[in-house]
Amino acid sequence: PAPAPLRIYILADVSDPLSETQERDIRAILLEDVIANNPPDSRVKIIQLTEDPTNPITPLFEGVDPGAPQYCHPLICTPQAYEKRRHASFIVPYHAAVERSLKPGVRKWTPLVEALAFASHSRFFRNAGLATNKLIIITDGLQNTPGATMYTRAKRRRKAGGKKRRYRSKSERKKFGLSQLSRPSVQRYLARFPIRLEGVEVTVLLIKRHQLADLQTFEHRDWLESLLSKAGAQLPIRWIELW
Repeated sequence: PAPAPLRIYILADVSDPLSETQERDIRAILLEDVIANNPPDSRVKIIQLTEDPTNPITPLFEGVDPGAPQYCHPLICTPQAYEKRRHASFIVPYHAAVERSLKPGVRKWTPLVEALAFASHSRFFRNAGLATNKLIIITDGLQNTPGATMYTRAKRRRKAGGKKRRYRSKSERKKFGLSQLSRPSVQRYLARFPIRLEGVEVTVLLIKRHQLADLQTFEHRDWLESLLSKAGAQLPIRWIELW
């Protein structure tokens, strides 16, 4: 008998352009590994982050996978005919949605925590029944909304004579700090967005930004892993770093 169906939820947070290598690796994972051996009746959903913390996700695709060809019963169909129907009904629209999810969207805010909360409380996970839940997160992991941001404005330094000088660069205008999220006001804000991932298998495709190498530290990854594990995600969380 075929194994229990899967419920695969893909959350795409692509706010800046990806490198050619990153695009290639993400495509290989999503277009090959993720759906290569799906049992029949597995459900797949792809969502994309918006810039609105009160409505942080927008759906790109939701469909039911008839299953990989090896689950075709020889008395009912041939693997070739089965794969042809699967390709038309599931593979083609799924591939198109993956391509849309990789297109960077210019946005002011990145409501990552809010999006995870909205996703985890959706009927997609809550009505899973006996299905195995999987969550794939494509992100650089940098939370940035008015209520909870990892960025803080740096004070402008004064030149001799007391005049404020201009910032030299964009990186000087902002500095990164996980300490921003520990402030009481931010903690109260984040408490409004509880994340529930009990028993969910989580894979993080962590987009590494060369220009932010000093920001995406081990502490930053630990923060994101702690956020997911406290939400009840099945351990260990799988990490794939994309350079």
